[in-house]
Amino acid sequence: MVGGDWSPSVLVIGIASQFGSKGKIQTYVILTLCVFKLEDLTAYQVASQYRRTIQPIIRSLPKHELYELGMQMRRASRSPAANVAEGYGRYHYQENIQFCRIARASLNEMKAHLNCALEEKYISQETYEYLYSETEKTSKIINGYISFLKKERARKK
Repeated sequence: MVGGDWSPSVLVIGIASQFGSKGKIQTYVILTLCVFKLEDLTAYQVASQYRRTIQPIIRSLPKHELYELGMQMRRASRSPAANVAEGYGRYHYQENIQFCRIARASLNEMKAHLNCALEEKYISQETYEYLYSETEKTSKIINGYISFLKKERARKK
């Protein structure tokens, strides 16, 4: 391993043998890097779905809020998926964990924006409760991913 702990794992697929020159058997260990695509990562999928859930609310805000509360909500709702992706691309556990923490912080920022939208009566209590629960769900998934990364980091040491 280069540079310390590296998140993706290597999986031995099998062993292949063939007759080489002069009748000798040559054996090869076939390895493949078992790296899930970013899009296969549950934390990324849930964070992306969260963003798609928030977008109609942003579009429904009053015109005078589109570049104030709307822009803040847009950025905060996009941040979790973007930070999970950036952390995933770092390949080192600690960096990945740090980007997931930033994603989690953006979800907490969204709670504040949802509170504001409710107080200003831009969204109903029912919509608020649904979006708040989706924010909590997304945060819990990211927390689970952080726990997984910490356990993997400890296991590899």
